[in-house]
Amino acid sequence: MTISAAISRASEALKLIQAPSLTVDRIKSLKLNKQLAPENFSEVRVVYSGRDTKIALSKAISAGNSIVGTLNALKSSARLAGRGSLVSPLAKISIDGTRISRLNLSSDIQRAFSLINKLVSNSQFRNGNFISSSSPNIRIHTTRFGGKLDIAPQALDTNGLNLLGLSLLDSKSANNASVRIEAAANKAAQRIDSLETLQRAINNLNFTPEALNSLTSELNSSGLPSGTLVNIIS
Repeated sequence: MTISAAISRASEALKLIQAPSLTVDRIKSLKLNKQLAPENFSEVRVVYSGRDTKIALSKAISAGNSIVGTLNALKSSARLAGRGSLVSPLAKISIDGTRISRLNLSSDIQRAFSLINKLVSNSQFRNGNFISSSSPNIRIHTTRFGGKLDIAPQALDTNGLNLLGLSLLDSKSANNASVRIEAAANKAAQRIDSLETLQRAINNLNFTPEALNSLTSELNSSGLPSGTLVNIIS
């Protein structure tokens, strides 16, 4: 995927983040894996109903998958910027009429980062955001059934993914940027995977022993400790 395709992916995703019409469902009380669980004694300032949770997760995961795809595309741009022979003015290499240079690649990446932050911003719902580094912790709650679940946001903005201050303007900076974008793409994929696991648990609302064993096995295969799903409230 080219840098222009990455930017196009992020732009199109902005148009697709819409709140679906969903019904209120029963929320169970779960203890989360370490990635989703907030730090001890951290404050919860946003409370979602079951319906709110489904809407907010849908918006966040839709944006998050586009962000992961964009970051994966940006890796090749950072690697290209590190190849001095290809970005040298003497090379005169161009794509779609635009000469390949570190300055142009850096400008394109910063534009893509701006779109990533816009995707995250547009995922906010009722003062909470599952993928923003500035969002407070979120409590999924329904007083009717007594279930609650505290969630730490899985930040996918440039601040949360350690992409601030990134430069491609010289070989050393470009190589450093390549490493950081690679790490950010991997971290983003892991965070979206955790949110998708949460989404499946909430949407399915199937906590029979067989379903719990299957979900626990799935979580453990991702390197999570056994016993992460406990204290199920009927």
